[in-house]
Amino acid sequence: MNHVNPASELSFSTFRVEILKCMQIDRIIYGRSILSSKLRNKQQKSVNGNGVTHPILMQNIPGKCGPDRVGDIITDILSRYNPLILVIAEARSDVVASKTPAGYTHISGTLKWRKNPRVSMLIQDSVKYKQEDLKLDVPTVCVSLDGWRICGFYREWNRDGLEGTDAVPDQLERLQGLVKALEKSKKKGRTLALGDMNVDLYNLTDHQKKLEDLRYEIEEKLIAGGWLQMIKDPTRSQKGCQDSCIDHIYATHYTHVDYVENLNVSGTDHNLVGAHLQFDAPVFVPQSFPYRNIDGIPDDKFEQEFLDSDISEVYNCEDPDLCCEILEFKIKRVMRRLAPERIITTRPNYAPWMNSSLKKDTARRDRLRRKAVRTKSKEDWAIFRLVQKEVSRKKIEAKNEFIMRDLETGSSKEKWSKIQKLSKYQSRKKGSKDVGEMEIVNDENQKMTDPQVLSNFMNDYFKSKVSKLQADLRPDPAEAVKYTEEFLLNKKVPERCFHPVTRKEVKKLLRKLKNTGAVGRDGIPTKVLKRYCHVIGPPLTHLINLCLKKQVYPALWKIGLIRPLPKGGDLSQPKSWRPIVLNCVISKILEGVINQQLREHLSSNSLYSPSQHAYRRDRSVSSALQDYNTIQADMRNRGLVVCLLTTDVSAGFNLVSKQILIPKLRKLGLDHSACGLLEDYLTHRKTKTCIGGCISGEVELTTGVGEGSCLGPVCFSCSMCCISRVAAITVKRMEAEHNIKTVEAYTDEFADDASGILGARTEEELQLAIDIMIEEFKRYYSINGLCLNVKKCSILIHQVSPKKTDLYCGERIPENKEQNCIRLLGLQIDKDLTYDVHCRKVIGGCYEKLAAIKKLVGYLPLKDLIRVCEALILSCVEWGAEIWLQNKKNQVKIQRLINSVMRTILQKSLKDRMRVEEMLDQVNWLNSTNLAKRAQLCSLRRIVYKRVAPFAFEVINADFTETRYNLREENGVRGVRCRWRKQTRFVRQSMLLSSINTYNDHNMMISGKYFEDDVAFRLYVTEKLKTVFGNRNL
Repeated sequence: MNHVNPASELSFSTFRVEILKCMQIDRIIYGRSILSSKLRNKQQKSVNGNGVTHPILMQNIPGKCGPDRVGDIITDILSRYNPLILVIAEARSDVVASKTPAGYTHISGTLKWRKNPRVSMLIQDSVKYKQEDLKLDVPTVCVSLDGWRICGFYREWNRDGLEGTDAVPDQLERLQGLVKALEKSKKKGRTLALGDMNVDLYNLTDHQKKLEDLRYEIEEKLIAGGWLQMIKDPTRSQKGCQDSCIDHIYATHYTHVDYVENLNVSGTDHNLVGAHLQFDAPVFVPQSFPYRNIDGIPDDKFEQEFLDSDISEVYNCEDPDLCCEILEFKIKRVMRRLAPERIITTRPNYAPWMNSSLKKDTARRDRLRRKAVRTKSKEDWAIFRLVQKEVSRKKIEAKNEFIMRDLETGSSKEKWSKIQKLSKYQSRKKGSKDVGEMEIVNDENQKMTDPQVLSNFMNDYFKSKVSKLQADLRPDPAEAVKYTEEFLLNKKVPERCFHPVTRKEVKKLLRKLKNTGAVGRDGIPTKVLKRYCHVIGPPLTHLINLCLKKQVYPALWKIGLIRPLPKGGDLSQPKSWRPIVLNCVISKILEGVINQQLREHLSSNSLYSPSQHAYRRDRSVSSALQDYNTIQADMRNRGLVVCLLTTDVSAGFNLVSKQILIPKLRKLGLDHSACGLLEDYLTHRKTKTCIGGCISGEVELTTGVGEGSCLGPVCFSCSMCCISRVAAITVKRMEAEHNIKTVEAYTDEFADDASGILGARTEEELQLAIDIMIEEFKRYYSINGLCLNVKKCSILIHQVSPKKTDLYCGERIPENKEQNCIRLLGLQIDKDLTYDVHCRKVIGGCYEKLAAIKKLVGYLPLKDLIRVCEALILSCVEWGAEIWLQNKKNQVKIQRLINSVMRTILQKSLKDRMRVEEMLDQVNWLNSTNLAKRAQLCSLRRIVYKRVAPFAFEVINADFTETRYNLREENGVRGVRCRWRKQTRFVRQSMLLSSINTYNDHNMMISGKYFEDDVAFRLYVTEKLKTVFGNRNL
């Protein structure tokens, strides 16, 4: 038998590897006959093996290439190589940014004294990196990731394109700055620098001989200093010129480079060069997610499987918890059988328009270029140029046709998603970044990255955040109920119970569910419940009626799944993450049944706080702002100094206690059974946190109204039903304690954002009223178990005469001094009510969106562009326009914005000298003045017919009773008047009086005319405003 000596085999293998390393290093450093890139790749593979590497690529795109050509080259490279990083040289940074596809982040280069330098970097979205600014006279871009520094550069012939700066000494000075920066980077660790050096180290043409000083600087400082230039073959081939190697890759730790790329894929005169690096750890994770093919389930198959699973068990069960468990199990069982869960890993396709024909044309173009480079024939170069232009034209046409065809398909939601990706528009709302990819620092300054550890830590943190607030509170249920009794004084409240529901009502609620991809603890998606509501509806109806009868809310539906989303700031801190609670979708049906019956009871008996504008039909943020605008105008019209006091409640929904809420609900007319069900709904609620696919343990909540549930808002409204008593008590205390009877006070609420409005004859009286109202707000929140954040409370003063003294919100310290501008429900209100700050913010945000819309002009037809601009820009302008846009200066500024938008979508410039009136007619828009008037008229109609703003309705002439403005009457309202007999400049500037004057204008012909609904009224007003006031530039 032959025996093999393992030790000798191992020694031979190790010896062979060491020999190859020595040969490589010897040839690279000490020999001038340097290895070609192809031979070096082959040898390096034998040393490194077949480990996982990531490509770092660089492509020079000549400045003469247009934006479409730049985008074509970028998508070709990304779709072919899917690189970790792609450096683009010579093309302007802003052009590259506009052509960066989804899935990659654009990093602009840096350069002294100039914006948009001619170098930039594209890096995959999932990569964690840190950008570094080298601040050189050479365009550079640098990032660090996983122990490597990746530097991209473009050594220009002259500085910033200036004449007289292309002399060799000037070039040498700029190069020396780049070399020094690379030497510093080498001291910090592994570095890879790649870019267009415009210096050939190996082929000395007549032009290159002039750059001997630059070549000496590179060889003596970089190469002799331990850097390796990885590219040895020519990288640039041009008609009539000798091939040259001017695109370089310099590496400090070249044994970590698996192999290099040097080939032409763009059809330009520069090759694509790059290196495949070996990293110590994975620098990005492929996007994977669980998927069920619900759409692939035949309807009859699901119904058959569901009914064959002995559904009678649900109907025979009398225990709500067990019945819920059985129903949930049967639905999930059918899903597992017909649509099993699979894990899908996606790879982005950056050029989906590249069909087989285009790929063949591209391959033919590349073959012709290689032939022209090899033969150096003028005829071959001419043939290549013709084919290159034809291929580029075909690619651009195919891309535009694909995008236009793709945008025409799908639902409106899918279309909007495509538009956002194409235009790279990002909403100002916080993104949905996965915290599992982040590092969270705990109280002991330890970094946590493991998803399971993070999920448990964040779950405990969210609970402890509420517990800390509870520790400082002193709730008083008896006093809280007393407030409710005072609120219900002289009101007859009938007793109400929750009645059973029919199958038809349950199916209607199932069909109304929103199609979202988010699922709760049970994993049952909305699509299943909506699509098979005819099958799931009957047993679900039985379960809901059983819960109503037994006064039990299923325990499984009390478990919420938290997915943290970033709020902003330092994301390594747990306080920078907001807990988003996902409840079981099927539980929303029972919540919807209770919510519907409870809201009906509160509305029909006027049990809401009269100044509450959230979670109520026909009321909104706009109605709250309209009430405030009317109240301050009315007070100032009578010579009062007005104060707006804004408050902030910490974790309001999470602090509501059932010990306070249930007695309040009994006072509001709910019987024993209804209160029993709601009490069980609020008891033993639990949460689990999911991060990176890992789920934490359960944590029980002792307070809260069920964040993320349909029933939570109406329960919170019941808890805050008597907050208007704060204003009444403030007035009483001013009279009792200071003998001042002229102070007026109101409250204005939207959910947990409550504001106080005070009016007084003098500033001294107003300061007393402010102090009392803050005390009353603090007392009200305290006895109801809520926490008022005094530090975030602020005041804004509207004067009627010159200011005499400063007013304070609470303690007399500079931080509590009155503000010049305050944000109320999204509207920036200044003390002079010019709304200049809000106007600037609107214009700034709209121009950001317009920059994104410009990228759609070549792909969308005009009618779709108009709709996109209406959704993104005009919607921002018209929000609250009845209040802030009536200022003439703001109207002029907004008209300039509208003109810019119209020129963009109509592809007109100022040189075309197209009249604004013609553009408005072409897009069918109103000018800014008419936009304000239309917003005012529509708001007034809602105030008159629907009483959306109660105080504004009181100001309107009381002669108009309900029968006079009933929508069904043919004659409608014949005129609107207000009770302001004395009309100072304060009411003339108010929203209400301006809208009344326009409404009563006989040329508008609104009075006495019947309109079927708000839409018909808006269309009529739009046409009338054009006719009566004109629709021209301001």
